[in-house]
Amino acid sequence: MTCTATLTGSTGAIGADSSFTASLTTGAVSPKVLKTLVTVSMTAQNGESRAFEIKLSHEGSTAVLKNDWLGDWSETNAPLLGITFDDAASTGINARSGPGSYVPKQGLSRFEGKSADGVWTLATPRQFGRSETGEMHSWSAKVTYDCDYDKDGVADKKDNCPTVANTSQSNVDKDALGDACDPDLDGDGVPNGQDNCEYRANANQADQDKDGIGDACDADRDGDGLGAGDKCPTVKAGTFSGCPEVKRTLKVSYSKSRKAFVGKVAASSARSSCQAKVPVAIYKGRKKVAKVTTKKNGSFVAPRGATGRLTVHLPPVYTPKGAAKLECGERWSRTFNVR
Repeated sequence: MTCTATLTGSTGAIGADSSFTASLTTGAVSPKVLKTLVTVSMTAQNGESRAFEIKLSHEGSTAVLKNDWLGDWSETNAPLLGITFDDAASTGINARSGPGSYVPKQGLSRFEGKSADGVWTLATPRQFGRSETGEMHSWSAKVTYDCDYDKDGVADKKDNCPTVANTSQSNVDKDALGDACDPDLDGDGVPNGQDNCEYRANANQADQDKDGIGDACDADRDGDGLGAGDKCPTVKAGTFSGCPEVKRTLKVSYSKSRKAFVGKVAASSARSSCQAKVPVAIYKGRKKVAKVTTKKNGSFVAPRGATGRLTVHLPPVYTPKGAAKLECGERWSRTFNVR
């Protein structure tokens, strides 16, 4: 990726050995110069522009853009207003005829590969033995440079990892460093490699099941093997739901005179949730044919809903208990042949 910066230089009177400077700070990691253009507008006393040489210096290299008459007898007094020095121009500087682009005496390509950052100096030394003065009205340098050190398509100045390729610019903790170069990805103060949840902030590093994966990012926090389907993710239990089971009993009989099932549910604990007002269903095969709710003491009378081979089902119920939940155990009766 390339970027372009335009430097505007200092101006003022031109004497025997005048120079004018401009500074550049790109913010790039290694802003190697790829191309340079210089534009100058200056005048000389009595129009004697050939009395002055123009040269550009930067990073230990110097390019003579225009000779004085002693350095090149073909140099003329043509004006130096709006003159752009460009290696790719088609006309030499000695053939200038007004504002436009001209080839400098020495190529600006000598600055290629140099750092674009730093001070650029435009000097206008006067020919030996001459006394003319002049005025530097304006000058600028347009510098094209490499601004993507890691070649990820993001300019260094905007890249959150300028020396490590990271096209996505992903940044979990939204700090100044992208994930590709951030020693603390989630910004919780625990370095990567020591953090048991590198992509999720958890300064306390809590790890309930001691499996090396912090609770903040552990899909199976309590270590009971259920993961995302765990209805009690912080309590280890050997049930299908992952919640500790409250044991329940289901006692039921069939009353021919009432054409109903009469029964009672008893819970070992949490009776208000696992015994009172809990659902009971009658099934014929896989089809639910009737349902009722138990009384406070767990008793129920359930109309049969159909004839044939019927079963009474006490489905599991999940009830809050503090921060966790309990599973009121599931039970099935024997099969009744009802006529």
